[in-house]
Amino acid sequence: MPRPTCSGARDTLRETVAPGLRAEARYRAAMVANAMAIAVRELELGPGTQAAERQRLLDFYGSPDTTLAALRARLCRDLRSGALVDEQVGELRGLLQEFVQARLAISNPGYAGSQKSPADQLPRAQDGPSGRDPPSPPVHSVLTAGRK
Repeated sequence: MPRPTCSGARDTLRETVAPGLRAEARYRAAMVANAMAIAVRELELGPGTQAAERQRLLDFYGSPDTTLAALRARLCRDLRSGALVDEQVGELRGLLQEFVQARLAISNPGYAGSQKSPADQLPRAQDGPSGRDPPSPPVHSVLTAGRK
């Protein structure tokens, strides 16, 4: 007999078990099936997603080899303290959008491609008379734009 898999169990739950349940129990079965799908995607995509995030943060900071947890902690400290310079804001915005899209591909792939970031809604600065871009808004305002 073949060994059952999480994907197979999820399919059985959705196709065989759930249709025979009452509405409330069917809803709960759907929640369990969705959690199982997230677990499968996490197992399949998680290690690659984390490795890519770690490498991008290593490149961003130009730091020596360190853990993803340490890099995330450094990023949080830098964001809170305002330590990032204006030149890093655009690159950071792109990195954070990549990280969010990668996590959404695991937790909610249907949502991942359908939404724009609030940061995409911010007006873009035009070149000033000196031919240089005006200063970027503070990192905190860029990252929290659109939050209510």
